[in-house]
Amino acid sequence: MTYDGTELKGTPLEGVWERGMRIVEREEVVEVDNGDSRDYWCRVWSQTHREVYYDVHNTRDGWTCRCESFRLGHKVCKHMVAAFILAASGSRQSKKKAGASFELPERWCRHCGSTDVTWSESRPLRRTSTPEGTGVDRYTCNMCGRRFADRPGFEGRHYTEDVILSAIRLVARNMLPKDAAETIKDEKKMEVSGRTIQRWADEYPRMVAAFAKDLEMTGGNAVSVDEKHYKSRGKPRWVARALCMASRFILASDHWPDKLNHDATPLLEKVVERLGGPPLVLLSDKLGGYRKGYDNTVRTEPRPVTMHIPDAAVNNRHVNNNQHERHNGDTERRKKGSRGFNSDVPGLFVLDEVYHNFLRPHMGLGGMTPAEKAGIIIPGPDRLLTLIRCAAASRFNFA
Repeated sequence: MTYDGTELKGTPLEGVWERGMRIVEREEVVEVDNGDSRDYWCRVWSQTHREVYYDVHNTRDGWTCRCESFRLGHKVCKHMVAAFILAASGSRQSKKKAGASFELPERWCRHCGSTDVTWSESRPLRRTSTPEGTGVDRYTCNMCGRRFADRPGFEGRHYTEDVILSAIRLVARNMLPKDAAETIKDEKKMEVSGRTIQRWADEYPRMVAAFAKDLEMTGGNAVSVDEKHYKSRGKPRWVARALCMASRFILASDHWPDKLNHDATPLLEKVVERLGGPPLVLLSDKLGGYRKGYDNTVRTEPRPVTMHIPDAAVNNRHVNNNQHERHNGDTERRKKGSRGFNSDVPGLFVLDEVYHNFLRPHMGLGGMTPAEKAGIIIPGPDRLLTLIRCAAASRFNFA
């Protein structure tokens, strides 16, 4: 595999990775066969004193180097990167992906999925802001003969799409459902109960998440994993998420009942499936579950294909999990804004992931959303409306 210098662009490892690539280009790293398949061993020459070399090991406890950068600060050094690139060049396949771009689906019958339909009438909704209401077009299917309203994803709702979408956005911004109901009443002059808004905030994000998990994205060469505590039914639980370090896109999540004795293999299997292969770098803390997941999912003997860095720390120069800790702060606000959770996978956490990935612009990304940074282009003036309609259409394989 040939590294072009853009593998980890936009991540905290960008600088040290480029220096490690230059060592490989100058062929100042060699592989040493010590007869132990569990210990990958390389010898890397110093870039300051040409007569000095450093031994780099990759054991089950992680990467080690004899240089001062690692011995004094336990930081990822260019010698480790050079040794990993030499190892992965013979066993790792490059992944070239173009991202996802989709359009709003055409009109279809929600009963049989046929697109052979004829306009029938326009009928106002039962609950609208004005007496005459907003007309909803109804069509007759020429295949099954049944009538349906042209409202993909909103069939059977007594409220207009803009009311439902506004309520979901308010809850996504940490507003309680009962407060969102008061805001809808003041702004749109409509009576909506907090229970109804809570049901919308639970149902629609799950629908979007089920559709979005198959969208192809670019990047994902550097992945960080971390967990956050919450309580459900009075018992402690943890939500673990995998975050793309370049785009801040949440690749996968998993919910654990036990932090210390849990295995992160299911989480990392979702990451490998989403990326189409193992990531180039996996960043985590020293929690044993991440080591188990790495061993069961992406570790190969004897040559590594993923550089696992199991000692991430806040504000570390080369290895830090600040991006993930920032998102954990958002999760903490989401947790405090609720009145407790009664399910193992709370719907508000799913809403938080959808809002983070597709709707919320990030200053660190130049005003782009993580989805846009990852190459997922969502057309239309309302991205949430497009996602809901495409999620509804995917049930009939028209998306």
